[in-house]
Amino acid sequence: MNTSGYVNLDYVVSSVLNETESDERQYERLMQIAIEGYSNDLNLTVLPSVKTVSLEPDDKNTVVLPKDYVDYVAIGIEINGKVHTLTNDESIKLPESYQCDSVERSYTDAPTGSDYFFEPYNSGGNLVHEYGIVGGINYAYYRIDHEHGRIILMGNSPSRVVLEYVSSGVGDGATIVSRRAVPALKAYIFWKSVLHKRDVPMNTKEMYRRDYIMEKSKLYAMNTAFTLSEFLDDKYKTMKQTPKF
Repeated sequence: MNTSGYVNLDYVVSSVLNETESDERQYERLMQIAIEGYSNDLNLTVLPSVKTVSLEPDDKNTVVLPKDYVDYVAIGIEINGKVHTLTNDESIKLPESYQCDSVERSYTDAPTGSDYFFEPYNSGGNLVHEYGIVGGINYAYYRIDHEHGRIILMGNSPSRVVLEYVSSGVGDGATIVSRRAVPALKAYIFWKSVLHKRDVPMNTKEMYRRDYIMEKSKLYAMNTAFTLSEFLDDKYKTMKQTPKF
């Protein structure tokens, strides 16, 4: 019996087959439903899977998005262990075509130089800041080319781009999921596996749908609940000791 805190999708599908006493020939169909349920619903709404990768721009000043990319959280560069974000610029021209997996485009660099990147730096051992600078100016800019799965850069080209992004979260049946997500995922499979069957009564389909919504709500509540440590931190942060006379 598997009692670990994390299981894979194969375990979830096998559990559904066992409970419904279904034929093993249903495995592939139920696995596809499990992948869609975890990737398209739970992973994007209740259990967002955020990954961080470091990407190297090519000679055309673009970087290729990961295959499991859904949406970005932050795009920037790493400085002293922190991500300093670049500036989004939707006026950057998108490439007209791609040939041999390379970008065919022309571009003009945005203003460059340290005057356009306002971070503290050391000068002769002294920490220097630039003050009175308006916002919206950066040393590099980007635009997402969703059609071709790339990030287009302009300005000073960084040697590496840090991308924090929401992942689809699923590769295959070996994909690992938290055990707390198993009831919701199984409820999704039960619902979707009968949704389009004509011989299943509508009230049964509705019952499965309500079960899934209930399990999904419970999963959300568990993931957003305070831990005891967080509760105590929140409770005591406004309290202070004073001397008693």
